[in-house]
Amino acid sequence: AVVSTQSTGERNHNRDRDHKKDSHESEQNTVSSIQDNQATSLRHQIESNTYECMVCYDTMNAFCATYSCFQCYNIFHLTCIRQWASSKLTDNTLPEDATADWRCPACQVSSTSLPYRYFCFCGSVVNPEYKSFILPHSCGEKCTRVKDSCSH
Repeated sequence: AVVSTQSTGERNHNRDRDHKKDSHESEQNTVSSIQDNQATSLRHQIESNTYECMVCYDTMNAFCATYSCFQCYNIFHLTCIRQWASSKLTDNTLPEDATADWRCPACQVSSTSLPYRYFCFCGSVVNPEYKSFILPHSCGEKCTRVKDSCSH
């Protein structure tokens, strides 16, 4: 018979540690699976011309310049979001000392800077070239953008 030299407390601690490790790995696999599903869904919607810009309601394709919200990651035609933001930033009803800002049409996060350049989703490549083997509007690299509720 094998005799354990660990106390009950040590065994419980090790069991809890192993459970947390398994739980963390499972959570990472779930996040990875969700990201894969989101990327697959987005690719399908863009390539099948069914993803709609929330500003103009026109479909988005793989070749148009886009803007991706830094908070919710929804994508919009760059020209549409510039027009949307410009109309909010030039609102003549604001008092002179007010800070002009515009809000994302999807999540309502506030921003004071006008979107003016087309970047890949992670923001590392300007004017990403379309390649049929990667997600449209992506540079193809692992995303380095950090989102509070997302571990990628």
